[in-house]
Amino acid sequence: MTLYEYKVVPAPRKGVKSKGLKTNEARFSFAIQELMNEHGAEGWEYQRAETLPCDERQGLTGSHTVYRDMLVFRRPRAQAQETVHQETIEDTPAPDPTPATDSLYDTDTPHDAADGTTTDTGVTDDAAPYDSAAYEPDHSDQTADATGGSGDDSLPRDPYRPS
Repeated sequence: MTLYEYKVVPAPRKGVKSKGLKTNEARFSFAIQELMNEHGAEGWEYQRAETLPCDERQGLTGSHTVYRDMLVFRRPRAQAQETVHQETIEDTPAPDPTPATDSLYDTDTPHDAADGTTTDTGVTDDAAPYDSAAYEPDHSDQTADATGGSGDDSLPRDPYRPS
């Protein structure tokens, strides 16, 4: 399969003066001829002319549609690019057709071990339940605050708050 690259250039809008060309049509066709010969010398093959819409700004906030004439050229991609692309495809390892087994779905692993052994997740089944007393702050070392309150309040009184 041959791969192509494309080039799109604006069509000439004016004719080019040349010796022996008297009419506007002759000058315009000469301008297109020169453009096509220029690209042909670089290996580009003419494909077609297209008229395409283009939205352009008009003033500060407005816009309008202008139709532009474009010339489309193509050429086969360089052989070096194709071989590099094909080599990367050939060097890529094919995926393994056998699906990998996930340890979560493995039937040989003891997920519901009642004897407190560690399962495949690393969590023991005999973990202690949440003890809220172990995580509450100890306020036994608090003394009377600046206003003379007792130290048995869980939080000291805010000195900036009016009483």
